Amino acid sequence: MGASGDVARSAAASVPQPLNDPRNFAPEWAGEPYASVIERLHAVLQPRTYLEIGVLLGGTFRLAQCPRIAIDPGFMLSAEDINTKPVSLLFRLPSDEFFAQYNVRNLFGRELDMAFLDGLHLFEFLLRDFYNTEIHCHSKSVILVHDLLPTDVGMSRRDQRRPKDLPTRNPKRWAGDVWKLLPVLRKYRPDLRIICLDAPPTGLVLITGLDPTNRVLQENYDAILAEAAGLVLEEVGMANFVAHQRVWSTDSFQDPALIKSHLFERPGTAQSG
Repeated sequence: MGASGDVARSAAASVPQPLNDPRNFAPEWAGEPYASVIERLHAVLQPRTYLEIGVLLGGTFRLAQCPRIAIDPGFMLSAEDINTKPVSLLFRLPSDEFFAQYNVRNLFGRELDMAFLDGLHLFEFLLRDFYNTEIHCHSKSVILVHDLLPTDVGMSRRDQRRPKDLPTRNPKRWAGDVWKLLPVLRKYRPDLRIICLDAPPTGLVLITGLDPTNRVLQENYDAILAEAAGLVLEEVGMANFVAHQRVWSTDSFQDPALIKSHLFERPGTAQSG
């Protein structure tokens, strides 16, 4: 009886999950591609300094026209990506090593205006990238984060090599468990302004209201990791997680004046699109 029950459970587990099962799937994002949103933010905000973690081929890094820093242990940039920009500082090393060895303000001679975090897709790495980046920002800086809004539990797996363990539309897509940054920031940093956009494939999150003097995340790092280990997206429910994020349409980020208003006015006064 026990053996047959195990076989039955194994067989049931092998049956593909329905793509409309809200525990495992949410609708795919249908907004403007995230790189297009980032390009518009550069045009509207005109950052004087820019930092990107997780550069790889440079698709979003090349959008920056100002002095910029690239951090990636294995980026592959072309000569054109470098020769057409005024200042490009390239660091082929993990982000933890970069922040341990270098000071962004000293490299630029000023604070950081904009950053894009798209490094290793594991929560603890992104958490460190976030607070290590914020230290070099100012109150009107913007930190952009990729992959915080997965649309199925399979892409949120920690192990990139095991796509068959969880239901997914696309076994090759991997966002990791960086989605955990959203509930963590909302708990530990309610002072931040967090805007989630429906930019495919895994959303784009814009964070303002930054405070380079705040050390709450660093001081509670071990406790945060312990809490995050207990966050399981299959238990939260994919559709339930998305429903609690108040995701904005990228259509609301077209007009330059509205973009600045959404990003920098007091939390709770902006209207979602």
